[in-house]
Amino acid sequence: TRYDQIEEGMEIIITNKFGGLPAMSLYTLARMDSENIIKFETAGVSFAGITEARDEAVKNMSEPHFALGKIIAKYCPDFGAAFDKSAHITAVQPVGPHGVFALGLLAELANAHLLINELPVRNIEIAKFATKEFLVENATASLNGCHLIVATKDAASLIIEDLEKHNFAPEKIGLVSKKGAASVAFTPDVSQFV
Repeated sequence: TRYDQIEEGMEIIITNKFGGLPAMSLYTLARMDSENIIKFETAGVSFAGITEARDEAVKNMSEPHFALGKIIAKYCPDFGAAFDKSAHITAVQPVGPHGVFALGLLAELANAHLLINELPVRNIEIAKFATKEFLVENATASLNGCHLIVATKDAASLIIEDLEKHNFAPEKIGLVSKKGAASVAFTPDVSQFV
C-alpha cells in the first residue's frame, strides 16, 4: 500500500458488497425470542430471508479467501521491482466491522477527499430494517473478503474482471476527488445504514 502515491482521479473499488453481519444479529435475536420472528415478519423481513443471509455469512466466514490475496498480489510489483501506478494497486484497505467507516480510515491514510457515488449493500432490506429499528449500530459491517482498493481507471477495470472470475461482487464505488484534506462525501444516503 502506497498511500502517498494516491492521486486525484484514482478509482475506489469494493471487492464485495458492504454488510452481511446484520443478518447474524437478527437471526440471533429471532432465536432468543420467537416473538421477534413475528415482529420481523410483520415489518416485511422474512425469517427465511434472514436465515438464508445468515447461512451465507457463516459460509463466507468459514472459507479462506485465497483468490483475493492472489489477485491483490498479481497487481502489486514483484519484490525489488519498481511501482507502476498505471498497472499496480496503489492502496488496499480492509472493510471488516468498520463498514463504510473504513472509507474514513482510507481518506485519513491517503490525506484525500473521497467522493462515493455507489453504496452496494448485501441484504439491503435486512440492513435497512436493522438500522431503522436500532438493532445494529452499523449495518455496513462487512464479511471476510470485503476490501477497498484504490487504483487507476485502467488497472481498476482489470482488477474488477479478475475479481468477478472468482465469484466476488466488485464495484467501482467512487474516486479520489482531491488531495490535501481527509474527508468522505456520499452521494447515496448512508444514514439508512448507520
